[in-house]
Amino acid sequence: MVFRKELFISLACFFLVIFSQIVSAETLVGPAQLSGKYSFGDGLGVNNDLNLSQDGTFSFKWRGCLGTYDENEGPYTFKDGILILSPKRPNIQKGFQGTPTRFLPINWGDRLYLVSENQVLDFVNKINQGNEPRNNRFGYFYLREGDENKKVDGFPKLSAQWQEFLLKEPISGEVVKKVNRKKGIVNRGKKDGLKVGMELTARDAKDTRFTQLKVIAVEEETAKVETLYKDYKVYKGDIVSTRFY
Repeated sequence: MVFRKELFISLACFFLVIFSQIVSAETLVGPAQLSGKYSFGDGLGVNNDLNLSQDGTFSFKWRGCLGTYDENEGPYTFKDGILILSPKRPNIQKGFQGTPTRFLPINWGDRLYLVSENQVLDFVNKINQGNEPRNNRFGYFYLREGDENKKVDGFPKLSAQWQEFLLKEPISGEVVKKVNRKKGIVNRGKKDGLKVGMELTARDAKDTRFTQLKVIAVEEETAKVETLYKDYKVYKGDIVSTRFY
């Protein structure tokens, strides 16, 4: 009986260690690692800074060519893997003002990104297009100050849902049909790895014009796309790729 009891305890400890390793591997980041300064922008009209203090408060500032466009502050919490900001002042997200209030902290090697909860697909698309990982402070998503100098390998830690969108190699093809001014058909589909929501860059043969497209429907060998912006047009014969350059 003593032997069985010791065996049971040993097995319980073994599985507890394994379980803790699995949980640790699935944990993106804890609240203790969140404090710091984060920034994103283009260096012109969009220069956003977010400071997370160790005392659980944040400060946000949006600067541009004409000075400070907006700023806010308040407490923040970390719950169920989501960073939640609670601004003290009105937070109107319109034009050059306002901030998202729910962010997913994403580890990529030693880098830490804060991606708005509803922009994870945009983050994945920017990785596929080659905009991330960036080597300076300018970009589309909050990155902890100094992390732009840290090299990364592979892909960031994302849930299985988004891991499926990350491409090891770019997908390239051609616009084979123009449906209308805004929509078209490309000769790549499910079997090539395209998914609804992926972005493509279309270029003419002389590389003098480019258009940003989004996949809106996928068949086995083809996909339907539409322009991302209202001023763009679809051109039959354009070369398309999930890679921008």
